[in-house]
Amino acid sequence: MPGLMVREFPFRREGLLVLFVHGASVTAVVRGSTGEPVVLISGQPFPGAAGSHRPDSISADLISADLINAARAVLDAAEFRVFEKVTAGWDLGVPDRFVTADGEVLSVFEVRII
Repeated sequence: MPGLMVREFPFRREGLLVLFVHGASVTAVVRGSTGEPVVLISGQPFPGAAGSHRPDSISADLISADLINAARAVLDAAEFRVFEKVTAGWDLGVPDRFVTADGEVLSVFEVRII
């Protein structure tokens, strides 16, 4: 998509997209309507949602043992490697976009495997 910065990581499975969504009302790992993995992380939206342009990352304090266990249950090996890298504090920079759901602003990060 034009205008979106997509983070690309060299793994064996090409064309895989993993979405990380921060600011959701729940923390979970699910699959989207087309099968793409979606990691929902509850909590306050990143500062960029309030107008700041400061880059952020998904910090380790947002990642619980329950989320890791859910990721192990839902994600395949390549997807889980991406999850591990991102949740280990890999800087995702500024969210690719913000969406509104039920009046809440969610930060969406797209991680694509090339």
